[in-house]
Amino acid sequence: ISKFHPENERIKRKYFSHLKEAKGLSYKTITEIKKSLSRFEEFTKFKDLKNFSPKQASEFKRWFAGSKSKITGDNISKSSLLSTINHLKDFFIWLSTNKGYKKISFPDIQYFNLSENDKRTAKAGKPRDFASLEQIKMVIEKMPANNEIEKRNKAILCFLILTGTRVSALISLKLKHIDLEKGFVNQD
Repeated sequence: ISKFHPENERIKRKYFSHLKEAKGLSYKTITEIKKSLSRFEEFTKFKDLKNFSPKQASEFKRWFAGSKSKITGDNISKSSLLSTINHLKDFFIWLSTNKGYKKISFPDIQYFNLSENDKRTAKAGKPRDFASLEQIKMVIEKMPANNEIEKRNKAILCFLILTGTRVSALISLKLKHIDLEKGFVNQD
């Protein structure tokens, strides 16, 4: 069995260029989209994308939902399923506007939808463990403050707790973003 279809590869290359240049997507995002398309092509055994059908979309959803995660060994998560389905839907919408692919209709592409219940499940955040304020207070109290660096480290942790600032935002924070008189941090 062929591991690629030459015409599919050409149109995908055009799509990836469109995502980068016209939509400004990052390399990481485009890589995830490539994985989604590869999964679909693997499922269809690399058939010509011009022959897309609603049946393929429905069968792919069932097949992929029953797949196992390479990392956990569990069934694919609903969020992974949703993102893969959305990548495919966006691709086929774009594909249907290209010469030679006009017979792919929007109603056919709609078969790349999950049930509303599955969408809600996919979008629901997982509860994460986090330290209690008592635990954080204990850590701060036990932190050494014998020199400037140790005092700075203690102050940074206090600042994070008081403001709720993300670590990535804290790294780029400047003194001009802090208004001591009004008692707030303004970082856009």
